[in-house]
Amino acid sequence: MKRAIAAGLFVFAMLAGCQTGGGPAPSPADDAGPAPGASSPAGRPGVPAGPAAACRAKGGQYLKAGLLGSYVCFRPTPDAGQACRRSTDCSELCLAETASCSQYTPSMGCFAILNAAGAREFICIE
Repeated sequence: MKRAIAAGLFVFAMLAGCQTGGGPAPSPADDAGPAPGASSPAGRPGVPAGPAAACRAKGGQYLKAGLLGSYVCFRPTPDAGQACRRSTDCSELCLAETASCSQYTPSMGCFAILNAAGAREFICIE
């Protein structure tokens, strides 16, 4: 019984961290950008310079994101903003709200997407 309660609380905590929509990205209009609450490592001690520089070299943003606060390289997708009808039309996610491919990879947060069959689904990615 205690395990079931602990498991339920864990799942609740994970879902509570899920937020809809994109986050701080180059443009406020971007969808599926860096996760809500993501913060830049600029000027912070202890941030590995190598991964941050490699990320920037690929056109990405090296940001602290997710429930664990790990640094992640958010890179633009090659098909950012293109129209889509199903997930197979995009390199990352096909966002249901705009019927367009997500702007960044990886996507973090909660999203309404179009799956491979074109059906609407709601997912949370950490």
